[in-house]
Amino acid sequence: MATFAKIDNNNIVVDIIVIPDEQAIRGQEYINSDVGISGTFIETFLDKSKRKNYAVIGGSYDSVADAFIPIKQRPYMVLNEQTCLWDYPVQMPKDGKFYVWSDEAVDWIDVPHPLALPYAN
Repeated sequence: MATFAKIDNNNIVVDIIVIPDEQAIRGQEYINSDVGISGTFIETFLDKSKRKNYAVIGGSYDSVADAFIPIKQRPYMVLNEQTCLWDYPVQMPKDGKFYVWSDEAVDWIDVPHPLALPYAN
């Protein structure tokens, strides 16, 4: 089965439909004419082999990058133009410590590793 994302005039994904593989080559035409659903449909791939990411309802489609972009989870996140995924504005330190993201600090904070907690009797 082939999966297509329906996008609105603002390139927001508003629906996802599945059609038979043998109709994927006709895609847009098949959906509009044979199935009878109007709109703009773009094929999306679960394995991310094309269009960088799998489409999600509420996400968007960038026609210049030919990529689906997921929903931005936090207002301060920045778009990674290579992956078309949202990144934290600060890269997590790579010093061997255990870090979690803090929305309050808008930064990574180091915390004790959960498996290193003292054993309680």
